[in-house]
Amino acid sequence: MPKQETIDKKQLEVTELAIKLKKIQSLVVADYRGIPVGIDTAMRAELRKNGVEYAVIKNNIMSRALQQAGLSLPDSTLTGPNAFALCYDDAVTGAKILFERQKDKKLTIKAGIVEGNVCDAKAMESVATIPAKPVLLAQLLGLLQSPLRSFAVAIDQVAQKKAE
Repeated sequence: MPKQETIDKKQLEVTELAIKLKKIQSLVVADYRGIPVGIDTAMRAELRKNGVEYAVIKNNIMSRALQQAGLSLPDSTLTGPNAFALCYDDAVTGAKILFERQKDKKLTIKAGIVEGNVCDAKAMESVATIPAKPVLLAQLLGLLQSPLRSFAVAIDQVAQKKAE
């Protein structure tokens, strides 16, 4: 039977993780088996630089924390060795970085949660291919400016014809 001290320590870990899970934009679950240490270290640095927390967490602790946070993942996802990417600012960044490693056959994205919605591996791949927020804003701005630019060119052409 585990000591009360151990039980209290794990309960505190679950509670702290549940608090973090309530703040996330997305969570990515990946099987990290076979990833070389050098690639893992570089990936962790890139994730950290982009504000993504990446950690290997016991499945039982994650399951209990998800339950406390009011979230869920399929039980089949929380089997075997898993690493979790917690994305706080941008729902896409963590999935995008891990997806790049998946292309290299270094790790496998199993599932995730995006803005409270459970996603399978295929859906997480779709999330990973969404452009970053600044790119989306630039594209939107370009779309909004396009009709104005066309209108300005048309008026200029009319003015030039009348001047002739």
